[in-house]
Amino acid sequence: MSSRLKSFLIVPAIVLLFLVFIFPFIYAMVASFFKIEGANLRKTWPFIGFSNYISLFTDQLFWDVLARTIEYLLIAVTLKFVISLLLALLLNKVRVGLFFP
Repeated sequence: MSSRLKSFLIVPAIVLLFLVFIFPFIYAMVASFFKIEGANLRKTWPFIGFSNYISLFTDQLFWDVLARTIEYLLIAVTLKFVISLLLALLLNKVRVGLFFP
């Protein structure tokens, strides 16, 4: 396969990756330094710097939700791991007959 064909095939994937993941991430990071309220479509958003981050990290609700999220994550991952391991051990045994021919 020629180098030109490889480039021709990879460019659409890179463009799609940029449009779907990279551009929205950069836009959200830049927008987090401005005061944007609801569906405010005007482009004169006031710059507020780290004020959004300060209000986020000083809000008790954020820490409560973060703790619940971590708790849910630990429980869900542990249960999925244990159930998957048990199923894998059950399916690992040699079966004869109609169960798994």
